[in-house]
Amino acid sequence: MGVLFLVKIPTKGREITKSLSDNNMEKKIGFFLFLVTAIFFTYQYFTGKKEREKLLNDHTVTVAIINDFVSTKYGYIFRYTYSTGEEMLHGSMIVRIRPKRSLIGKRVPVMYSNTNPENNYLLMIPDGFKHNNLVYPDSLNWVYDHTYHP
Repeated sequence: MGVLFLVKIPTKGREITKSLSDNNMEKKIGFFLFLVTAIFFTYQYFTGKKEREKLLNDHTVTVAIINDFVSTKYGYIFRYTYSTGEEMLHGSMIVRIRPKRSLIGKRVPVMYSNTNPENNYLLMIPDGFKHNNLVYPDSLNWVYDHTYHP
């Protein structure tokens, strides 16, 4: 057990008693929370980077079917299904386009990691291909017929 120190702080006609050990404990708790948060975000960063490298280095491109999408302030979250040949998987990803409902049910490319098929990336617009060092095929220009243009 630690020793509790009390300090009297004089202020115009009254005294305030303050515990130094309480203040020190608050600092320790604050530092601990900061440290845990920093470790968590560092772990997430390096894990995500590692998964991305696996996806880029060892992947397969297949067809995904758009099931649905919902609006967020960052873009639209697309939900889709795709097959690895062995199993049917569900994926979701934010894409920065304003889709029309007619895009639901359409088939678009998706790439997935051969070592972890749940690690995937929807390939629908030129930015997605560029982000993954792939060439955007002209055959996907039809996607823009199903989007609202700014």
